[in-house]
Amino acid sequence: MVEKSTQRKSLVVVSDDKEIKLMVKALGAVAMGIEDFAGTQMKRGKPKKEKEPQREELSFSQMHKINQELSKIWLK
Repeated sequence: MVEKSTQRKSLVVVSDDKEIKLMVKALGAVAMGIEDFAGTQMKRGKPKKEKEPQREELSFSQMHKINQELSKIWLK
């Protein structure tokens, strides 16, 4: 694709493959790693992944009590 382009300087190839990056640079296009590309996208205002809400950890006694209650319901 890069080889056939007449505007190689305007192309950006995103890859972490070293051979591809070397070939792209040799042909005059821009090669960028995946993490670098993702970082530039975040800076442009793309929404970041939302963190999952933290859950409260149950104590062993709470887990045991829940298991007992479920056993009474389901193991009649």
